[in-house]
Amino acid sequence: MLIELTLYLDRLESRFGLIKDALEESSPPPARLNWRPGSEDPSIFGLAAFVAMNTDYWIGHALGNLPEPLGFDRVLEEAQGDDFRPLIKLLDNSLETSRRVLEKLTAADLDNTINFNDEPLTPRQAIVLVLEDAAERYGEINALSRWWESK
Repeated sequence: MLIELTLYLDRLESRFGLIKDALEESSPPPARLNWRPGSEDPSIFGLAAFVAMNTDYWIGHALGNLPEPLGFDRVLEEAQGDDFRPLIKLLDNSLETSRRVLEKLTAADLDNTINFNDEPLTPRQAIVLVLEDAAERYGEINALSRWWESK
């Protein structure tokens, strides 16, 4: 794998690790995992599921030509569950998909512009979108955890 892609993957693993730690450390009860501060707000469960599915969408689907993740367009609104362990597995599977796709990319691939959903972008841009989103969602998970504890 190219050094640049190894660094991207390391950063992705680090961000996913933070999210998994946030889920595991508190062993949240189902009510905490599924709590929404407002009816339009996502839950911790939904945010963690979205990180995995967003990664599968941009890296797996857009770059790796894999099928679009089922339910991607509704995950923030509808994802819920009684246990955080399936989220850990979902994140791990997404990392493995990312690894397989990134291993196949060449330096020339990274410089190509692809048209995805009528939007031109490079594979680098897609990867950075994923990294930025994972960081943002991790922040939201932490904020929701603190909010839950204070209510």
